[in-house]
Amino acid sequence: MSKNKKQKKSIKPLIALVSVLTITLLIVLFIYQEKKTVFFQENEIKNEKIKEEMEFPESMNIRVFQPKNGDSIGLPLKILGEARVFENQFVVRIKDSKGTIIKEQNIIPESGDMGEFNLFDKEINYNKPATAEGYIEFFSYSPKDGSEENKVIVPVKFSPVSNVLNLQVFFGNSEKNPNSQDCSKVYPILRRVAYTKSQQAEKAIEELVLGPTNDESEKGYFTSINMGVKLNKITIKSGTAYVDFDETLQSGVGGSCRVTAIRAQITETLKQFPNISKVEILIDGKTEDILQP
Repeated sequence: MSKNKKQKKSIKPLIALVSVLTITLLIVLFIYQEKKTVFFQENEIKNEKIKEEMEFPESMNIRVFQPKNGDSIGLPLKILGEARVFENQFVVRIKDSKGTIIKEQNIIPESGDMGEFNLFDKEINYNKPATAEGYIEFFSYSPKDGSEENKVIVPVKFSPVSNVLNLQVFFGNSEKNPNSQDCSKVYPILRRVAYTKSQQAEKAIEELVLGPTNDESEKGYFTSINMGVKLNKITIKSGTAYVDFDETLQSGVGGSCRVTAIRAQITETLKQFPNISKVEILIDGKTEDILQP
């Protein structure tokens, strides 16, 4: 009996130690679980907020992800979103807080199924704003009456831009050259783009193929270049610029006057650069049998 009593006495401290360790472990696990639960709750709340920010009404046909309300924008403006609009085309209009239009540009989202949302991810250059704040309008034109619809307005702040490049693009003008009496006559309009030491010629052509803004069109400016034309590349050798476009440049083009006007717009836009004295136009690498009257 005495031996059993001694064994029981020796076991008691061990049991007590195990109990203490067990309780301690349970407390640690409880605290960890509490922290883990709080962490998960915080993440769920955060994700829910993000989800709420990105949710749009089903009826909204132009959904803008970037920029967001109150964002500061630089040059160029970067836009990101998705659209479900007539003919897969809509307009972006940038205004300062006085309501002055400083840029208006047609946007064609990526191609996709009709009636489905298609992604757009573009960069837009714009003229210098007169105010520190403004807003961007995203909208499409109604196929019924031409009115503006599906409009989304995003208030923004214009960030100061130190390095800019002012380029000229050339368009026809029905007021200065009525009835296109001289088909080769084109007139310059300034475009402001982010400064780049190289590829200035590419920047100029990219702005040219966008065409005049609505405000410029009201002043008689027009382009003879098809909408949606893409520049493949420009190579400059010994003063000659070889400018290569896709097939859209000559799609549906007819008549010697229009062909002359297209060539004049491209040539004069490129000859503003001192290292270019001659321009050769190519379509998908070909120079023969292109832009025929």
